[in-house]
Amino acid sequence: GVSHGELIVDRGSTVELNVLITEQSRVRDVDVAVEIDGDGKRTLQETKPTGRFDGRQRQLVLHNVASEFQVRAVGGGNVAPAVSKRLGSGPSLALTLGGGAVLPALIALVPAWPVVLVLLGINSLLGVIWNVITVSLRQTIIPGHLLGRVNSVYRFFAWGMLPIGAALGGLIVFVVERFADRDLALRATWLAAALVHVGLFVFGRARLTTDKIEAARSSATASAS
Repeated sequence: GVSHGELIVDRGSTVELNVLITEQSRVRDVDVAVEIDGDGKRTLQETKPTGRFDGRQRQLVLHNVASEFQVRAVGGGNVAPAVSKRLGSGPSLALTLGGGAVLPALIALVPAWPVVLVLLGINSLLGVIWNVITVSLRQTIIPGHLLGRVNSVYRFFAWGMLPIGAALGGLIVFVVERFADRDLALRATWLAAALVHVGLFVFGRARLTTDKIEAARSSATASAS
């Protein structure tokens, strides 16, 4: 069956619309074309799926995303010290910034959601590595009586960017959909994120070096003693 609603068009015209089609208790969200011939006969033809998940697929994806967050939390906390020790603090931070540029670009290009899920897991793992190194650095070099204030400001800008990024992502989708399909518009948000991280990598690579980080640690330790 087709979702209820009334469509009034002139004879001899074709109208494309989006409807919910139910097939054997399975709901699919598809684009269809309704053609009215000269005799007033209506022809309903599916043109393409919208790419949205049905209920069972959505449940599977959400379950896997939840599992990915658990793996990220446990794995990232264990991997970060080893990566930092082997590569050094500077290269480890550069790795997270570079990965933040490469992984979103790959996500934008890959059509299979299981592969995207793996890429999201790797991206999240790099985020945990960044947090472990930078949080421990702040706790080392910032005096105790200022640590709470500094952390609050840091979190304000870090988490405050989330709604701004969401709004910009929606704007990107809105603009790109004016001249391309929705699939490309959604992928464009990941490409935009990759470009932003390219800038962050260029900016941060020269400043977040192991020598500078260790110098800051040594200076803070000497001042404390």
